Amino acid sequence: MRETLLSTGIPSLDNMVEQVMLGDNIVWLVSSPEQYDYFVSRLVEHCVQQRRPLNYVHFEERIDYSALASARDVRVIGLDPGEGPEAALELLRQTVEAEQPGAHYVFDDLSVLCLAWGDEDAFVDFFRGICPLLFEREAVAYFALLKGEQSNSTVARIRDTTQILLDVYEQDGMVMLQPIKVWDRYSERMFHPHVLSGGQLIPVEALPGAAAEAATPSEADLLAGYHQRTGDEKSLSTREELIRSIISNRPEYIRIARDYFSVRDLMDIKSRIVGGGIIGGKAAGMLLSNRILRSAWSKEGRADRLRQLKAPESHFVGSGVYFNFLINNNLMHWLDLKHQGPSEMRAAAERLAADFQAGEFPRAVREGLRRVVRRFQGQPMIVRSSSLLEDSFDTAFAGKYESVFLGNQGEPNECLEELLGAVKQVYASSLGADALTYRRRHGLLEFQERMAVLIQRVEGSSYRGLHFPPVAGVAFSRNPYPWSERIDARAGLVRLVVGLGTRAVNRVEADYPRLVALSHPGLHPDGDYMSSLQYHQRHMDVISLESNRLETVAIRDALGPDHPLAPYVFSVFRDGFLRAPVGRRLSDADGELTVTFQNLLGRTDFVDLVREVLETVEACYRYPVDIEFTLDLAERDRVSFCLLQCRPLTQRTEFLPAALPMGLPDEDVLFTTRRAVPNGELHDVRYIVLIDSRSYDAVPSNEVRTRLARAVGAVNDHPEVLAGRFALIGPGRWGSVNIELGVPVTYSEINNAELLMEMARQTGSYTPEVSYGTHFFQDLVESGIFYLPVYPDDRACAYNEAFFESARNELGRLVPEYADVAAYLKLIDLPANAAGRLLHVAMNQPEARAIGYLAPPAGQGGAGDEPSP
Repeated sequence: MRETLLSTGIPSLDNMVEQVMLGDNIVWLVSSPEQYDYFVSRLVEHCVQQRRPLNYVHFEERIDYSALASARDVRVIGLDPGEGPEAALELLRQTVEAEQPGAHYVFDDLSVLCLAWGDEDAFVDFFRGICPLLFEREAVAYFALLKGEQSNSTVARIRDTTQILLDVYEQDGMVMLQPIKVWDRYSERMFHPHVLSGGQLIPVEALPGAAAEAATPSEADLLAGYHQRTGDEKSLSTREELIRSIISNRPEYIRIARDYFSVRDLMDIKSRIVGGGIIGGKAAGMLLSNRILRSAWSKEGRADRLRQLKAPESHFVGSGVYFNFLINNNLMHWLDLKHQGPSEMRAAAERLAADFQAGEFPRAVREGLRRVVRRFQGQPMIVRSSSLLEDSFDTAFAGKYESVFLGNQGEPNECLEELLGAVKQVYASSLGADALTYRRRHGLLEFQERMAVLIQRVEGSSYRGLHFPPVAGVAFSRNPYPWSERIDARAGLVRLVVGLGTRAVNRVEADYPRLVALSHPGLHPDGDYMSSLQYHQRHMDVISLESNRLETVAIRDALGPDHPLAPYVFSVFRDGFLRAPVGRRLSDADGELTVTFQNLLGRTDFVDLVREVLETVEACYRYPVDIEFTLDLAERDRVSFCLLQCRPLTQRTEFLPAALPMGLPDEDVLFTTRRAVPNGELHDVRYIVLIDSRSYDAVPSNEVRTRLARAVGAVNDHPEVLAGRFALIGPGRWGSVNIELGVPVTYSEINNAELLMEMARQTGSYTPEVSYGTHFFQDLVESGIFYLPVYPDDRACAYNEAFFESARNELGRLVPEYADVAAYLKLIDLPANAAGRLLHVAMNQPEARAIGYLAPPAGQGGAGDEPSP
């Protein structure tokens, strides 16, 4: 039971708040430091008289609390704001845990910390971190906030965290005090304004008539008015404050969002947040894009489109919970991992994951997530990252943080524990090697990243004991790799899969999602319609309700011909022809079923719908966008469209078609290709990292293949290689989750490359995939890495096998710790093997041709100086 016999040193204030309790954090909103000083001095006198332990947390130079610092039984704790919020939290955590329970704490004006750190979110997270610690140790703490030095949304977030918030102000020469929040207590006059007179607080209504009228503040003067104003649907400032406090503080987002969210919308979002803080970039984009579409179609009277649009049921774990989790579980030291190299980051992965899984959440967070489990009632859910940096106009963080699918089957307590474990897994991924390497490359290491979590019901239905959406995909309002002159790149691109959308964004086994150019849906990247017999999807990702986890199954075992969407997904191969089904039913007798989505594209309104979605959201963002979605059949030939994610589309810098050199001797040409060619050029690349597909076939085990990936990472980080720049050539699909179909590198192991090439031989099983739309491809785009496929056995292309075979291998010299894989990985120093010449690459999309050739360094003349006519 919490003790209620404590005192502020002012009996009338004790009565006003129904006594101070152990665990109370008391925030004073003051107009001047002197106002706070008065109430602090009364508390100090009381603590000294009662011999209660008192700690003074000092960081404010402009205020002289010398009397406090010299008082008997007062311990002074010096805090340096210049060391940042993380160091401040760690210092206070150690102090509070070492102090006996029931101690008192007095803090200087918190506004100083907010100003020193220059980040109101970091300041709020600091406050949210220290308050629970003080509460759990049954401490009583005083804090001050100087009015006018923080935004209203920041003050509102402080209000939501503290137990008591008191507003001190002056009116007509009188010092007034009014409680704004008193947690777990209530009296009829508790929230009335009081006048400070003769060392006591007198209710305004107890004053003579004229004095009472003068002392009664207007509603607009009180912070409580903030909550009164939330009822004003037309208040732009109120909407902005709410957006900033619960969704995003990014100006470019607020500029758009304030026109689409009502106060009712925002309060509904707030009601679904577990813990404090904002909901992060992924959740912000999902919510805003859905509101944009509903607003636009409502204004246009498009009732048909409104019926087709669905938004996933979503709940959120606020970003403040993340910081508290680190503090309360002694995990703050892991933040230093960002200063390590990629190899050290990768080596720490298992310990990092174990430490995070061992952490505990406060009871309030557990109960909030228990309500989410009950709400979903056995429906599968996905736990997704939604950090402050994710899905912004500058950085996507595509695939850098984890998402976890949960079957949500079984006893409620078991489901809760699985959900808690998934949140911890997402938290740990914020400090993974790929995420930190990405932040380093984009200059974001010193940004105080905070992780919110988005929990969504998995769309779809259960069929044959499996849960999945019939169709999922990603779509882009721009198509940077049109494979035909007929394609309008401005109309966008879609990447479609059967089942969960994981196979649309990840590089998987020998499967081929359907690429759809929205201007010409019938044009296949690989030629004619019959090419679908070879290049189509054969497996799908589902949630097994029996095993309670994500599984990959053969499509023929999961999506039978009797499924309602089967005629829209499959075409039938029979008698040497591939045909779209004519009727609305299929059977095994119809022929071999092949995923083509032919009827979905040709018979439903899907293409028109997704184009409208992309065009509408892009117009509001004033920026190209990419989205993730699921589809179902709403009614005959009309789809139901669920928008899961939306973010600004990070695009490659627009390059002009490069001039293609002519008259090069054959021995100077290293490769040419005619497929998936972008525009652009590279010069003066010194090193080539080569893993030939035949060498990869000869690797004796998957353990050695994994070691090859680590060797690539070591080369990627080598200072001499970085200084000279390098290109990668490897088998099949770099970064594939199937280790047998490509080198299983991660982003942090290839992020410094200038060019990444994928090799396919006619006799091998490795086939490059134009993987636009995957997280892997997004990494290449954002990092400025060019991508090219290379076909050594294609007579229309060139590949200088003789040069690559004869070139010396520098792997043992430069990276001796991986000399044991030199039989499979060759590191070629081009000047040492080509008389001082370097690699140059010219890429021309209109001519569908790229050429890599040897020539002297740019500007010194050479074979590549003469362009084609």
